[in-house]
Amino acid sequence: MALIKDAQNAEPDILGMMKNSPIPRKPASPQQQQAYDRLVLAGMKILYDPHTNGPIMQMLNAGKIAPGQTVGRVVVLLIEQMDKVSKNTIPTEVVLPAASELLMDVGHLAQTAGIFQFGLPVAFKAMQVMVIALAQYFGVSLGAIQGLVKQANPQSLQKLVPALQRLDGVQPTSPTLH
Repeated sequence: MALIKDAQNAEPDILGMMKNSPIPRKPASPQQQQAYDRLVLAGMKILYDPHTNGPIMQMLNAGKIAPGQTVGRVVVLLIEQMDKVSKNTIPTEVVLPAASELLMDVGHLAQTAGIFQFGLPVAFKAMQVMVIALAQYFGVSLGAIQGLVKQANPQSLQKLVPALQRLDGVQPTSPTLH
């Protein structure tokens, strides 16, 4: 499921990076794709529902001093709430991909509302906060997450640097990762 059209236009490099991640993964089964689509759709309904949008906007406003942490926490709250409503039936393998898409939507929502800019540093901090909190919530060890990151191909990660720099308004340079 794609983000709303404006979000696609606003953050094409991050969306592309998520789809072309250097971290190895298996193709989604039809059931996983359906679960992912349902989770993203449910999250977007919560974000934009007139009854829940106000409190979400208040959380974003209250956290504008630390936008990355705020975006990450809002996404975690969305996922936790949806997991409780589903009686813990969300397949864990779709949580991070769906949460990543919702993270982009929450960031875009805050930026569109003029609360804060949602660029590279905010997106990275939000992703960090979100991954750690969701890992704890779903009982995944941080060691398992570190192992997954270690599987990433360094050359593929290096290819992401120019896209990240363009997103953040920095002229791409010859990237080197250490």
